[in-house]
Amino acid sequence: MGAHHQIIFAIVLAISMISFWRGVSGLLGIYVFPNNIKLSLWTSLAIGISVLVLTNYITNVFTVKKKK
Repeated sequence: MGAHHQIIFAIVLAISMISFWRGVSGLLGIYVFPNNIKLSLWTSLAIGISVLVLTNYITNVFTVKKKK
């Protein structure tokens, strides 16, 4: 893939990721404690951190070679 195509791909990917994040953020704001914005934000943050920690753990389990 040429450098020009890589730049276009990176821009399209960045726009897609930002759009996805914005959509998920909006849905969490609507459906997770809609009457309490502070609790909704803290809960969404906790869910996000939990998913990141879990995916990091799973990635390490499957990619780190065990010592013999």
